Amino acid sequence: MAQTSMFQTEVQESFIIPAAGREVFATLMQWARYPEWNPYITRIEGQAQVGAPIQVYFFMGLGPRLPLSCRVAQTDHENQVLAWDYKATLSWLYSARHSFVIEDLKPGQCRIVQTEKIHGLAACRLLGWFHRLLGQRFQAMHEALRDQVQRSAA
Repeated sequence: MAQTSMFQTEVQESFIIPAAGREVFATLMQWARYPEWNPYITRIEGQAQVGAPIQVYFFMGLGPRLPLSCRVAQTDHENQVLAWDYKATLSWLYSARHSFVIEDLKPGQCRIVQTEKIHGLAACRLLGWFHRLLGQRFQAMHEALRDQVQRSAA
């Protein structure tokens, strides 16, 4: 799903995982294991502490793995939320927040919602193909996360 206005755009995808939210969130927070299973965010370097700088490497399905210098905006284990912010040198040109929210639906089932909110002048230039590609990468990650949680439980 994509929502766009003049200087803001949002891409959001959700996915049902047959596991408890706490198990999914624990797997999501094991950054050192991302290279083993995550096809979209292939590595994160740094500490999961609010305000801490982190380096996030992502793969859009073609080309090199691209690094982003980010800052942790939220880590909430109780409410199962993780978010980081990043921006261009000129924040009015481009800034964004990437977030994950895990919602328990019933025992043994949860929903992960992954969102990218982009603000600034460059947001109005992001084309529909980019929204679709980002949505596809989110879904690939969700499926791989489900598989990783199931392997860990076995």
